[in-house]
Amino acid sequence: MSGVIRHETIMASAGSGKTYALVQRYIRLLANGVAPERIIALTFTRKASGEFLQKIFLRLSDAAVDQAGAKQLSNEIGAGDGDPLFFARLLGEMVHKIGQLQLSTIDSYFGKIVGAFPYELGLTRQHRIMDEFEQNVARAMALERLLAPGDPERENRILQVYKQMTWGAEEKNVYGLFEEKLQESHEVFLENRSEALWGDVAAIFTEPPWWSGPDEDRTRLGGLIEEQLDGLGLGKAFANAFDSLLAAFATWEPGQELKGGTLLQRLFEVRDGLEAGTPEIKFGRGRLVIPQPLGSYLYRLLQTYVRLEIARQVMRTRSLGQLLAEYDRLYEESVRESGALVFSDLPMLLIKGLCDAEAALGVMEILYRLDSRSDHWLVDEFQDTSRIQWKVLRELVDEILQDASGERSFFYVGDIKQSIYAWRGGDPRLFGEIYAHYNKGQPGILASRLDISWRSAPPVLDCVNTLFGG
Repeated sequence: MSGVIRHETIMASAGSGKTYALVQRYIRLLANGVAPERIIALTFTRKASGEFLQKIFLRLSDAAVDQAGAKQLSNEIGAGDGDPLFFARLLGEMVHKIGQLQLSTIDSYFGKIVGAFPYELGLTRQHRIMDEFEQNVARAMALERLLAPGDPERENRILQVYKQMTWGAEEKNVYGLFEEKLQESHEVFLENRSEALWGDVAAIFTEPPWWSGPDEDRTRLGGLIEEQLDGLGLGKAFANAFDSLLAAFATWEPGQELKGGTLLQRLFEVRDGLEAGTPEIKFGRGRLVIPQPLGSYLYRLLQTYVRLEIARQVMRTRSLGQLLAEYDRLYEESVRESGALVFSDLPMLLIKGLCDAEAALGVMEILYRLDSRSDHWLVDEFQDTSRIQWKVLRELVDEILQDASGERSFFYVGDIKQSIYAWRGGDPRLFGEIYAHYNKGQPGILASRLDISWRSAPPVLDCVNTLFGG
């Protein structure tokens, strides 16, 4: 290889040349001696994939027949000698290996892997992709099986889960409640598939939070606070506010609003000073310096309030995890094992096959079965990549991203301002998280930006910037 190819990420604004950067990167790899079949380029839509391939051929074709074009392309990619014959040879190799090129959508690439390992991934027959209507029917069938009578043990478990999820609240539409929670959380569950992690306090809070502590007798705590308040000679506004807060606290239950109003907010604002200091709070036109031990008692009130509310949420999360595990098992039995899949199932199946503790597949086995030694990866529209998709991709590219030799590379480009696929899990935060993770200790990924728009006139850009600010 005549030049080092760095790992790189580009944040590209709309119309600033994102596709141009992808095409330039691909041709630079070819010019540096990389075989085209060893490059994987992933986009989000078939149209984008087709346009990408078309522009690669157009640029190579132009450089292959024109001296000026060849020189310009050589200068842009920092490789080649400006000879049209050089680019003609690259073009010929692309044509010769057209059937081996790996330019596709992420869904298509995942589908290719699933198709190569159906039995290892639990598919007992040839799989097919369902449309949206079939998917909704399949989900409804799995939920009906989950809630169907006939299994006393499961019925009792579902009843307990329901009670814990609602925490005593009146819910008339049981089916609707389960359906809503499953749709909200199923994809998150499938990122790990571990029921034990849902509501695991030790995993959520690695260090004891400020609100941790022994259970309090709320009646006794309220009495201690009242004794301290009686000796302060409070004005009417403060006295009424504390009376209302303590009365509400005595009858409050987790899941309800603690009606403490502005006073409760002011106490939270000075929370750190309450435990051992003498903070001052403002209420209306008055001010109050909170002495000890009143401050300590009020701090314990806040602790109790938050601790019980967190305990409720933890219980609900744990119950939801149990429900999701049961639903996922039924969905897998009735849908996945029949070979009927949706695109969102593909990365989920691959996570199970690649990432679980008892994973059936390995990266090298996948590449061998696909006859695909892929040294260079290009990912377009990365802001629309979901965490589940990245979890699969990471298994395939992690070793490459840790290779600083320049002989293998990872390149991703996109614009977080154009992230429009949050409804299907797209998470633009991955942009920065991946960069930070692989740049710990040494510069692993080169970051750059494309900010000049070649598509829109200044009045259009001024309007957009005025509407959306930074």
